[in-house]
Amino acid sequence: MATTDAPVPDTAMTATIHQHLARRDLLPVEHYLDAGYSSAELIVAAREQHQINLITPLRTDNSVQARTRNGYDRTAVTIDWDRRQVIEATIHQAVTVTGLCRAGYRGIEKVHLEHIVSAVAVDLIRLDAWWNGRPLNRKRTSRLARLEPALTA
Repeated sequence: MATTDAPVPDTAMTATIHQHLARRDLLPVEHYLDAGYSSAELIVAAREQHQINLITPLRTDNSVQARTRNGYDRTAVTIDWDRRQVIEATIHQAVTVTGLCRAGYRGIEKVHLEHIVSAVAVDLIRLDAWWNGRPLNRKRTSRLARLEPALTA
């Protein structure tokens, strides 16, 4: 995890993250990323430099190949929607449980620490659910539906 100033694009941090993971001998085989990190250059660089498969939604293809139908375009790539749902569920859980949308602190060091603590909290919640056999993909029940059994009793 890396925390930067807001104007720094996500794509600028991918190589830095991989270098930090390589120094600690923690490089994954697959690295799941959101659409902010997707670019052909990053996918190729991660594979060539660190043997990492970047799994990320691809951006709309406005390239010459897509317009002229020469070479490969976005339609030549398939997306594993089941894995994408796992990534989005994790992000949603981090936002709802830890309030990750807005930083509670000022300063890059404090915000980075807040991100680390949020990631650990989500990991602990998921481990607890796994150890106790509780599925995380419970369907949401509206407040009105939760009141129904109490009204009929």
